[in-house]
Amino acid sequence: MAETHSSALDRDGNLRDIGTLWTLKRGESSARCVLLAMPIGLEVRVLMDGSILRTERCERHDQAFALAARWCDRMMDRGWVHLRVTPTRAGG
Repeated sequence: MAETHSSALDRDGNLRDIGTLWTLKRGESSARCVLLAMPIGLEVRVLMDGSILRTERCERHDQAFALAARWCDRMMDRGWVHLRVTPTRAGG
C-alpha cells in the first residue's frame, strides 16, 4: 500500500513536482519525463515541447521509475537521444 503524505499537494492544491527523471531530444523537439506527487501515489508524465504526451499513475516509487525507464527506452529506440546538460560553475 502506498504511503500518503499531506505535503503531496502544494498549498494551492496542485500536484507537487518532484523533479525531472530524464530529458530527450530529437531534431528540434525535446521531451522530458517528470515525476509528480499525488495525495495517493505518483504520476509519471512525458511532456513534449511543453504538451503532455503521456501520463500514468503509479502507487509506488519503484513502479514509477520502472515505467519512466521503459518509456525512455522506447523513445530512444525511435531515435531520441539523451540531452546532455553541462553543469555551470558557481561564480563564473
